[in-house]
Amino acid sequence: MVEAASQGRRHEPIREIGLGVGSACLGTIALVLFFLPILSIPIALAGLGVGIAGIFLRGGDSAIGLRSSIAGVVLCAAGATMGSAIVYSSTGELTDLHRPVQTSSQWRSPTAPPPARLGRMF
Repeated sequence: MVEAASQGRRHEPIREIGLGVGSACLGTIALVLFFLPILSIPIALAGLGVGIAGIFLRGGDSAIGLRSSIAGVVLCAAGATMGSAIVYSSTGELTDLHRPVQTSSQWRSPTAPPPARLGRMF
């Protein structure tokens, strides 16, 4: 009886949303690991590829497969953007090349300060 019920069902929708769900999972992992760009950027790029493949390889009129693939692409793009922002945020202060760099020897005063007076402090 169980076999007769399972023969009438199509298992196609699960296969059609597989790439989209995989892309969404990779995008979520990339967003969670955004503070580790060495992990988040490759994971996001892999998920982006899986999501784009899910958009173009979706079979028939599977709207749920298309929606999950688009959601995965959006999550992966956000994860890659946040990981890249972490990578390039530390170099923002080093790009000002027109200002000369001051060394610690330029900050020192040429003479020693005068000695403090003995007596009342206030």
